[in-house]
Amino acid sequence: MCGFVCVFQKKPVIANRDYFGAVTMMLKSISHRGPDDQKIYSNPTQGLHIGFCRLSMVDVKMSMQPFWDTNERTAVIFNGEIYNYKSLRKEVGETTFGTLGEVELILQLYKMYGESFIEKLDGMFAICIIDLLKGKVFAVRDKQGIKPLYYYEDEYAYILASELKAIRAVYPLEINPLAIEMYLSFRFIPAPYSIYEKVSKLKAGEQITFYRDGEISKKCYVQYNTDLSQRLFNADECRNVLKRNIDSTFDHGEVPIGLFLSGGIDSGIIAAILKDRLKDKGSTYHIEYSYDRENNPEENVFKLLVSQLGIDCGRIVFNDAILNNIDRIVFALDEPFYSTVSASTYLLSFHAKKTVKGVLTGDGSDELIYGYKYLRNAINQKDPYEAYRNGIGWLKYIDYRSLLDSYSLHSDDISHFLYSDCCITGNILETLRRVEVFKRLPDYHLMRVDRLTMAFGLEARLPYLRSECVDMFLSINGDYFIQSEAKSPLKEAFSSSLPSVLLSSKKQPFYAPVKKWIENTLQQDIQKTFYNKEVIKLLGLNFKAVNRMLYMYDGSYAAVSNIWGMYLLLKWGQTELDRKQQSR
Repeated sequence: MCGFVCVFQKKPVIANRDYFGAVTMMLKSISHRGPDDQKIYSNPTQGLHIGFCRLSMVDVKMSMQPFWDTNERTAVIFNGEIYNYKSLRKEVGETTFGTLGEVELILQLYKMYGESFIEKLDGMFAICIIDLLKGKVFAVRDKQGIKPLYYYEDEYAYILASELKAIRAVYPLEINPLAIEMYLSFRFIPAPYSIYEKVSKLKAGEQITFYRDGEISKKCYVQYNTDLSQRLFNADECRNVLKRNIDSTFDHGEVPIGLFLSGGIDSGIIAAILKDRLKDKGSTYHIEYSYDRENNPEENVFKLLVSQLGIDCGRIVFNDAILNNIDRIVFALDEPFYSTVSASTYLLSFHAKKTVKGVLTGDGSDELIYGYKYLRNAINQKDPYEAYRNGIGWLKYIDYRSLLDSYSLHSDDISHFLYSDCCITGNILETLRRVEVFKRLPDYHLMRVDRLTMAFGLEARLPYLRSECVDMFLSINGDYFIQSEAKSPLKEAFSSSLPSVLLSSKKQPFYAPVKKWIENTLQQDIQKTFYNKEVIKLLGLNFKAVNRMLYMYDGSYAAVSNIWGMYLLLKWGQTELDRKQQSR
């Protein structure tokens, strides 16, 4: 696990450009991703400049990057984990290797199979392979989009980075108005778009090749079977697949691994499978709020869960003082981001990093098995697509276009940005699941998990998103999941090993006292933020329309959602304005 930046010049020798200095600044901006070691490689003659920061998980004493072949014509930089690296090393031949890690394996696989080697990988990763002989950089992102990768092109070079802030640290970027519309409409910015013009993020399961002559080729390497009519759910298969992948995800590497335990069934299954080893090797972490504990259903379930499992869980009390760090949280997320759980994830990561280097989380299952209420409700509506979009959106009873300063860039519906590449003709059920899995999951949920854990150099591992698990769930007819109660398939698969409290509990949304924050803890800052004309103008919003949201606040769920979503957007805008002013 790590972070990297790469500058690949179109013409190796260009005067008056300090790429070494640029890479140094870029790497500094993401040094939190790799606190164990850092390295900068700069070769002006080859037009190649790389910055790498390492979080050591596998082969901790070696495998520093960039990793070169013996003739220094091909280099690999890699962020993530390859869970099947031991079996792949045997396939390549153990005598081939001089290190014990994954990065050398990637190099050897590339030499043996070319770009098709990615089809052999089971893991979470963003990989860049610099092939100087062929004059190209090959980059790829894992199937589920767990690990991020951004790219930018100017007249002279291609720039790739693990986080947006690395590119922003050097290059003068402008806000993309379309991205603002996407945030207002979807609460996230789907790939390939980013909040900045001319900066793109690679899609989940996508590969891209940059050539010195300016040519760029891009394609998706993932093909999932869409013929689901014959595939039925098998509880024994589900239990065996999940157990095998949870075990191997936890055991991967040479460092202490823990667990984020919410009290829900997803993380509860992980805890039940790993309960004995968690006592010996890792730690579990849970967030609880210092108020309204008795009325929080999830908290009550959690107390019974840890008691029945016999786990000594580290319970971290959420104090509102953490909200004083909201600027840091917003900055860590890179882009405008609507979430009620970001502060909790940030606090959990801060504490977990004190004792472990990685944590397992239960993210991903809801998207695969139609776990969310808004998705289930949308299926039965007259217009499922419109109902789904309304379900995932944060603006309630407000047309996003009314908030824009002058006009909407797209007077028509922008939903096609959401549904493109995911449509399965005649199958609304599967289309929406694929939007969930391939767009909303990587660009919303997983972005939050990656940024807020890596802000503290902590690796998040997601066993439900291992290739075998995803393949299994996506091969099952969606009708089965819709016709059963949410989470009941998982309960059926683990009926003999799950604590009774989980078997009897219903799915609960994550509890966060946002209404209290708006009306008390953050009230003054919200007032100040909503009246910041400079920020509102920078974001292309209408000052009167934004402030009208404040005047219309009545404490309802819709009003809370509207205020919270706009507040987070404006806070991101403030960080952007601060950076612009500092660079002058």
